[in-house]
Order: sequence, then C-alpha cells, then structure tokens
Amino acid sequence: MRKKAEVEEIEKCPECGSTHLVQDYERGELVCQDCGLVIDDEYI
Repeated sequence: MRKKAEVEEIEKCPECGSTHLVQDYERGELVCQDCGLVIDDEYI
C-alpha cells in the first residue's frame, strides 16, 4: 500500500500533461479531468 504523501506528489497527468486532476474518494481514484486517465486507483 502506498502512503498518502506518495500519491500527493502526482501533480500532472502522465498521458496529456494536464494539471486538472480530480480525486474521487468514493471510488478511490485519481483521475485526469481532461483526458479521463485513471492515474491512481488506490487513492485513499
């Protein structure tokens, strides 16, 4: 399991470079708002 600090270091999408990231706490995901890439699916 990753620590919260490691997840918070993600500042931009690795696919499109966008900084518009959305934290979906219900699904436990970090998603790029621009391209829809699920960057992290273990976000707690």
